Parts: sequence; C-alpha cells; structure tokens
Amino acid sequence: MNVSAKRYRVTCGCGTETVVGSGQAGGQVACGRCGAAIAVPRLRDLEASAVAGEAGPMRRWRPAQGWLLVGSVVASLAALAAVLVPRWLERGPQQLPDEAMIRAAIESVDAATVYQAWQAIRGSGVDRGTLPEESRLQQAAVAAGRIAAVCWTIAAAGGLAAVVGAVGCLIGSRPSGPGPGVRSSLQ
Repeated sequence: MNVSAKRYRVTCGCGTETVVGSGQAGGQVACGRCGAAIAVPRLRDLEASAVAGEAGPMRRWRPAQGWLLVGSVVASLAALAAVLVPRWLERGPQQLPDEAMIRAAIESVDAATVYQAWQAIRGSGVDRGTLPEESRLQQAAVAAGRIAAVCWTIAAAGGLAAVVGAVGCLIGSRPSGPGPGVRSSLQ
C-alpha cells in the first residue's frame, strides 16, 4: 500500500477514534463527536499506530447505548412473559358444566337416580361448595394476575432504561465543542 494512501486512527480525549491520512500528519483534526482539536502525530509516530481497516473508524459502545439495548431487551421479554405466562398458568380443563352438559348427564341416567339426587340437593339448599376444579381455576387466575403485574412492572422498568439510553445516545451524539473544521485556540 502506498504511504500517502494509508489511513490511521487517532483517538480524541472523549474516546472517539478518527481516521486520518498520512497527509494530515503533524497537523490537527476536529473530533467528529465532541468537536475538540486532535493533534495528529508526525508521520514516523503515526506509522506506529494501527492502520485503519477498509470498514472505516471503529466505534465503541457508550454506556447510553448499552442502557438502550438492555432496556429494550428486558422490556420486550417481560412484556412477552406478562402476556404468555398467565395463559400458560390458566390452561387445562377450562370447561365447567353448562346447561346442555347437565341436561345430557340427567338424560343418561334413570329417573330414580335423578330423583334421589334432586332430594339430596333440595334438602341441603341451593348453595353448593366450590368444586376442586373451580378452586384450581380461581387460584390460577389470581397467580396469573400477580405474575402479569410483576412482568409489566419489569417491562416498564426496562422501557424506562431504554428511554434513558436513547436520550443519552441523542445527547452524546451532539458536538459539545467547536464544530468540525473549527480549530481550537489551543494550537
């Protein structure tokens, strides 16, 4: 590779790496992120630095980007759990007897058995106790509601972290110093 076509990386105080050419050796360039002036080393010192690849400057993750990623993943997974876990807990035999099932059961037995059952119910009153299946369904519904509430709370916290990360990314991408191409008075 021709010396004049080589590309090098120089690092700003803010951590951003900027790609420079050998023709910029000994001069200054403005940081693309913060706008600060970066002193480019002389050519012999620049040769010791890493040669920039064809892909361009390497960017490092900032904490705000990490918060954005983690918050988004947590919010997504917790929201998915809030929707799916209650459904999973409540599955099982959901069909409680309805009028058609009761009529079919009555028609399948003889009249004497129906009369004995009616006498037992009439003597005990109309109110009956909760069936075990009904009790299980009620407990599953309560547990599912609690789990969904916890999952939605976690999803909200993850969403908040993602918003904080997004705001940090937006704020961090604005130049805070002199604009690109403007030289600092620290020459």
